[in-house]
Amino acid sequence: LRLEEERLGTHAKTEAQRLQRLRASQTRQNDKMNELRDRERALARDLKERDKARRNFEAEVEAIRKSHERIRKDMELEHTRRENELDSLLHDEVRLYKQSQKMFSQKMEEIQSFNNRTQAQAKWLMESQREAKRERSRAEKQLVEVKAKLA
Repeated sequence: LRLEEERLGTHAKTEAQRLQRLRASQTRQNDKMNELRDRERALARDLKERDKARRNFEAEVEAIRKSHERIRKDMELEHTRRENELDSLLHDEVRLYKQSQKMFSQKMEEIQSFNNRTQAQAKWLMESQREAKRERSRAEKQLVEVKAKLA
């Protein structure tokens, strides 16, 4: 009986040691599992933060793209407005130039007409003076003839 008790005692000790080793192994495995869970949570948190940062970056890129598009459209509108303004100014300049050319031509025609009238009047006046000289010469000749006849 004693032998049986010793054998059972030894067996119980062996079982207790095996159980203690199993518990230590289980504790190590639980610690590793907890560590893996913590790492998994940290990775999930990191992934979530990176995803949020990516979305924020994409939103910033989109905002910049829209801003650039707005600026480009504004620049195109300003360019078109300036082109239209320059076209209008050029049109006005051409119109004023044509108008001044027309007025210049009219004034030149008026001057030419005045010159023609003045030349015609001068010719008439010179012809009249020549005619008057001839008449005077004739009258003087007649006067000389009449004086000669009277004398």
